[in-house]
Amino acid sequence: MKYSQCMLVAEFLKGLTSQTRVKILCYLGDKEKSVNEICDGIDEKQSYVSQQLKILYQKSYLKKKKIGTKVLYSIKNKRILEIFSDVVKYLDN
Repeated sequence: MKYSQCMLVAEFLKGLTSQTRVKILCYLGDKEKSVNEICDGIDEKQSYVSQQLKILYQKSYLKKKKIGTKVLYSIKNKRILEIFSDVVKYLDN
């Protein structure tokens, strides 16, 4: 692997250094959900979830869609869920 690719991997992984951000991605799965739904689903406060969603969006893990006053979040590339599954398999060995 080239140095530049290693740096991309490192930058990608930085966005996953928070358990809450990983929980959000896992909770979203292949669905679209609002901030309130995410808060209820992962049992975290709205202000904290909003901060984490902002980071996930800025790092391009998420996409968002505004419908009226509601913002729905979803995973930009579902491959992230496969990567999480691969990590679990790796850790089981």
